[in-house]
Amino acid sequence: MPSSNFKPENEDEELDEKKIYRTNYMFSATMPPAVERLARKYLRNPVVVRRIGMARKTTDLITQNVVSVNIGKQTFQRRAQLIMQCDVVLVAETSLPTAGTEEIHRSQTQNLSQISLTTTNTIKKSNLSKQRKMEGEIPNFIMVWILAVASLSYCHTIGKLTSPGLTRLLAILPVISFFFFLPLNLTTIFLGGPSSFFLAWLANFKLLLFAYGKGPLSTTPPICISHFIPLACLPIKFRKVENKIKSGSSASPPKGQKSPFNYAIKALIFATSLHVFHNKQYIHPKIILFLYSIYMYTGLELVLALVASLAQAFLGVDFEPQFDEPYLATSLQDFWGRRWNIMVSRVLHPTVYDPIRSISSSVIGNRWAPLPAVLASFLVSAVMHELIFYYIGRTMPTWELTCFFLLHGVCLAVEIMLKQAFDGKWRLPAAVSGPLAMTFVVVTGLWLFLPSLLVRCEADVMAYREYVAFTEFMKNVSNFVKPNSLLIKRSW
Repeated sequence: MPSSNFKPENEDEELDEKKIYRTNYMFSATMPPAVERLARKYLRNPVVVRRIGMARKTTDLITQNVVSVNIGKQTFQRRAQLIMQCDVVLVAETSLPTAGTEEIHRSQTQNLSQISLTTTNTIKKSNLSKQRKMEGEIPNFIMVWILAVASLSYCHTIGKLTSPGLTRLLAILPVISFFFFLPLNLTTIFLGGPSSFFLAWLANFKLLLFAYGKGPLSTTPPICISHFIPLACLPIKFRKVENKIKSGSSASPPKGQKSPFNYAIKALIFATSLHVFHNKQYIHPKIILFLYSIYMYTGLELVLALVASLAQAFLGVDFEPQFDEPYLATSLQDFWGRRWNIMVSRVLHPTVYDPIRSISSSVIGNRWAPLPAVLASFLVSAVMHELIFYYIGRTMPTWELTCFFLLHGVCLAVEIMLKQAFDGKWRLPAAVSGPLAMTFVVVTGLWLFLPSLLVRCEADVMAYREYVAFTEFMKNVSNFVKPNSLLIKRSW
């Protein structure tokens, strides 16, 4: 088309109705930021006709496979296999027959008319593959935990045969190494994420304490194996049962115990994450990160509370909550030490904090010994978080997480140092220090923590994909059960 048919650069200028103007269309599968910037710069009133997946990201709903087929006797059989395995097959020949312009345009029009059907078929096949992946994940999950229970039973027996010290540590080290390997057999975020946290972090740290006769696994008299196994790998702590008053008066609820209404409110908040995920392209990225931080907290608390509730139901013992309303923290020390993921704090304290503080006290004195102990605890926590995120996303660390925890460790050490310097004579009111502490946690989390979870691991995409696969799996189970139930009724 000649240049005279371009639209005038001045958009207010009237167009000639008798003239056919040139119109540009752009089709892109991924729309990277650079291409999008060019499109918005040079195209008039660019409109997104249809978007599959998330903006500026490759979609997980479409899987592309490239297979090279040589010309020969097995060409036809190989292509037949491809057609049987895939819903959509695109074939590229090394040489194409010559065709006229009309034929080419007719072929392109037919291909464009089939885009919607092709996309639908591809998405259906992708959902089916994800469902099959979820079905294959469940046997792996069962096998991982069977091996974990067998390994912990071995550790319980070792505890009876050996005394605390180097001998017990050498006997338990193979299990600790094995627990670092087990999560690699799981690839989903809902099954692999919690399992990696329970085995690679909680269980290994508790076993290290058990090797030297410390921690919750070392009691007098020794705990039974039915309590040893869940206590070793689950985020639970048996609450000490207080003696009831002989007068028969009702005892006050345990400290930190939350009502079902509290968990119901948090479940409703977490349920809105699905709606936010579907409409995230219309929400500001900073607001998305803030909402995801809320969903991360509510999701973690609900999952850990569910695990502890199941342990309570099977073991018949009371448990302590793992979160104590962290948004009510009055300082960083209160947030990390008493409110956020309390079980991790209690595991890191005897394994990292106490030994480093004991060593530092002989060098810099008891007054300043907590400072290097705090930094060492946050460094170990950073390394373990990097490992857990690797289990989830199977991507190499980018070290934002390490920077996040080291920054908080330094700030917490400064807070402790200032408190010791003023010796409790002056302190900010809780109404001031609390919002300041939470603002610092949220801002640094949005800056360093959540990008590692959402960009590096794509946790939101993984969670939604697994949610869809699980929903389809449950639908198939219900469809399988209904005909069987009808057959049973007819047989009666």
